[in-house]
Amino acid sequence: MFSTIIKYFLILATLLYGGFFLYTLNSPYTIEKHARTFIKEKIAEKTHEKIDNIGAKYKENKLVKISAKIFKQKSQKLKQYKEALKNKVNEKLAAVMAKMKDLDCECRKKYAKYYKNIFTAKIASLSSATKKLEAFMTSKYMFVVENLIHDFRIFLGSSFFVLLIMLILLFVKPLAKMQISLVASLMLVSTLLTSYLYLFKQNWFYTVLYSDYWGFWYLFYVGAIFLLLCDILFNKARITTEIVNAALNALGSAFSAVPC
Repeated sequence: MFSTIIKYFLILATLLYGGFFLYTLNSPYTIEKHARTFIKEKIAEKTHEKIDNIGAKYKENKLVKISAKIFKQKSQKLKQYKEALKNKVNEKLAAVMAKMKDLDCECRKKYAKYYKNIFTAKIASLSSATKKLEAFMTSKYMFVVENLIHDFRIFLGSSFFVLLIMLILLFVKPLAKMQISLVASLMLVSTLLTSYLYLFKQNWFYTVLYSDYWGFWYLFYVGAIFLLLCDILFNKARITTEIVNAALNALGSAFSAVPC
């Protein structure tokens, strides 16, 4: 019964992951559309960080000899500038989000090409800083979108790759059904978890997906599964068999797997 469930899971999951991966190649803007709330929050977060960092180098520059009184005056003025800019964030962000919805907008091509060259804000006056604010947001928008699509494709592509190998092994290595079922169970857990997040906690899903730390561990997780598949394919499943038997013994089962 369990092996039948695993078999249908592998067929369905392989088709879904493969289909979604191909879809992202042909229609990457679908991800952008669905993740717009996450993108907006990420831009607002980075914009506030940029504003907070304005003048940081100035404060840390010990070579600049300035009296405490003048420094205090400049710090107060800089603080006022920052508050004024932060008050404009929501207004500017709404304008940027509206503009970037137009897929034919020339601004997308411009900032997709130069999104990595995000400027370092150096305030000379409030008016000049305000003009730069929208440029920063537009650049950051394309930066987040490009990276999110890239991460999404890695997630789908790596998952599809290991699922496809499992499905193939299920037919070419029928004696290793128990070992393959164990490895497939690991993918089943991650698939159920990510499906739940995407369907019911979509913003959390994109937040987790965009995290470099999580992305590293997911690739490590998929890599470990791939090594177990290599063991099944090239090493007669000796290592995987030991893991299966250890798990069965822990559950008090009388069944045991054998290398194949």
